[in-house]
Amino acid sequence: TMVPEQIDRVEKMISNILGFVRSKKKTTGVTDISAILKEVVELMEVHARKAQVKIIYNPPPAPVSLQCDSDGLLQAFTNLALNGIQAMTSGGTLELSLAQTDGQITVSIRDTGSGISPENLSRIYSPFFTTKETGVGLGLSIVQRIVSEHHGEIKIESEVGKGTTFILSLATTPLV
Repeated sequence: TMVPEQIDRVEKMISNILGFVRSKKKTTGVTDISAILKEVVELMEVHARKAQVKIIYNPPPAPVSLQCDSDGLLQAFTNLALNGIQAMTSGGTLELSLAQTDGQITVSIRDTGSGISPENLSRIYSPFFTTKETGVGLGLSIVQRIVSEHHGEIKIESEVGKGTTFILSLATTPLV
């Protein structure tokens, strides 16, 4: 009787698809990016504990402010953090970091999980591509869209068996 779980899964898939298709009205304002990352850590705590994953986040001493869609960035960071936790099947460490240089904010999300094979690396942003048994493969497409809406880019460093780092560079130019 796995019906309730399957219903939950289908509902989640549909809401992911709708979230991908429907660009909601963005909530733009000046936000402290380290506050968003703290929220990600809080949201992920239960998942991390269950997966025996330690989360490390050392916020910078001063706020790192950006005019942004804070809900969108929260969704993007949470998505990457959750992927990282799910990639660590036998525990590990998820490390979030934040840095600001001239005109640019860099957020790194690093896991010590299974890593991404070179042949999958080129396909991970394709909508509906997934290596998970339960998933529709829209997570990274959504992340990529949110980051590009912030005039940003994503770099990935991954080594099979060692882990993956997502590096998001966000321009500090105001959102239009």
